[in-house]
Amino acid sequence: MRPRTRQAVVITTLATLLGAAVAGAGSTLADPVYSSESHILWSPGALEYLGETNVPTDPNALDRQVVDQSDVITSNAVLESAAGTLGLDQDDLREAITVGIQDGSSRIVITGTGSDAEEARDTTATVTQAYTDYVRASGAEALRQQAELLQSSIDRLTGELDAANGELDAVNRELAGLNVNSPAYAITQGRADRAAARSADAQTRLADLIGQQESLRAAADAFTGQAFVMRQADTPEAPSSLPLTTTVVLGAGLGLLIGLCLVFFLLGRRRSTGTLE
Repeated sequence: MRPRTRQAVVITTLATLLGAAVAGAGSTLADPVYSSESHILWSPGALEYLGETNVPTDPNALDRQVVDQSDVITSNAVLESAAGTLGLDQDDLREAITVGIQDGSSRIVITGTGSDAEEARDTTATVTQAYTDYVRASGAEALRQQAELLQSSIDRLTGELDAANGELDAVNRELAGLNVNSPAYAITQGRADRAAARSADAQTRLADLIGQQESLRAAADAFTGQAFVMRQADTPEAPSSLPLTTTVVLGAGLGLLIGLCLVFFLLGRRRSTGTLE
């Protein structure tokens, strides 16, 4: 075997063995990583319960909303609740989860990792529960706020109704002391009719607003949210990290590649130097 060929074989062999050894050692020393998934369907149709009259149907708009929900999952509001349940630091929990979206759908995939199967499952399940609870609570609170906004109008109409009824009672008392055939009776009767009309109008509008308020509060109590769990987090049967054999093979391949690069660089450089001499 020619010297240069022998050197090339030695370099590539050593690089291959070194790459395999380093990768194998790293895989052996590193703790196994388990991962668990949950699938959530985000439904924009639930916006109708929140008073939205124009539920988006454009695919681009829906995609944007689903992407926004992935940001909600990793928000402080959701992760703080989940971290408190798990007894973890919020930043550590954020590093342990990833959020993905299935192409062409409104399905959100939450993946949680852990050093064992139960930890991965609990991490995913807790974050999923915290997110769905947050969406449900936020929607219910929005409905309650809409109900509270009606209260000022209800109070105003209640005042109008009380004033109209008070005036009607006063006019009716006047009518009781008048002769039905007198001109004053006819005038007072007109005032009574107008007061009764104002009372009936205020009562109708007040009943309508009170009905809206009660409906909003009932909807808030029954609101199920816009996020529905399609697949619960399961307990993984094996680590998601690469097995030792695969890691060694990949390390050997990387070492071989590095060795070939060294061979071409070193021997090519020597060849160029010899040519110049």
